Amino acid sequence: MYICLYLCVCDIFFFFFFFFFFLYIYIPNNL
Repeated sequence: MYICLYLCVCDIFFFFFFFFFFLYIYIPNNL
């Protein structure tokens, strides 16, 4: 139970990290 919750939180954190990293790299190159 706790392990599943921990993995879900890490997965969401990783998703947002990757998303903001993509925005940080991709948008300035197109401006």
